[in-house]
Amino acid sequence: MTYDLTRVPHVAGTAAQAMTRDYVMQKLRGWGLEAWTKEYTVYIPHPDSVAAWLIIPGRAPAPLALREPAVPQEPVTRGPQVPPFNGYSGDGDVTADVVYVNYGLIEDYQNLDSLGLDVRGKIALARYGRSFRGIKAREAEQHGAVGLIIYSDPEDDGYARGDPARRSRLPRAPSDRAVGRPAGRAAREQRCAAARLRGLRDRIDPTRG
Repeated sequence: MTYDLTRVPHVAGTAAQAMTRDYVMQKLRGWGLEAWTKEYTVYIPHPDSVAAWLIIPGRAPAPLALREPAVPQEPVTRGPQVPPFNGYSGDGDVTADVVYVNYGLIEDYQNLDSLGLDVRGKIALARYGRSFRGIKAREAEQHGAVGLIIYSDPEDDGYARGDPARRSRLPRAPSDRAVGRPAGRAAREQRCAAARLRGLRDRIDPTRG
């Protein structure tokens, strides 16, 4: 069952997710459990297209690879993938210089200011970690950046820190590879709280109506 649930992406609100729902319901009812579904109308972003190019003066624009490479021993990793994007981030198409902002926190921008640098009209490049990614987006926007790229630095969370199986109680698995990407959202908790409370209210409603 685990293989069936993970062999293809099934983002909420998509046809693949509906198939996953039906599969789970069939299994639960087949085991004699009382199970039901409830439909919610919520705002969920689905990217139409995601692309990035490296533009160096005097050279042809070079497209950046956004697809995670396959794991040789895992055939499912050669299948479809969800394009990399931060959930609830803004939509747009920008071309600008890139400025490295360390972790993209308040103190990092203060350090840039002390060096006479700023991100106004530029794309901020921030390391993943030490803060919720929504804070990085907020700070980049407040400092005038037109875009934000968040990446995982191997020194913080990756192969440079050694074998993940030795750093935790997790079984040995093809994780923390040299090429990969985290998943998450850019919206802050305050913007999602109302929808979550509505869902909680419906889940505890004994009428299930």
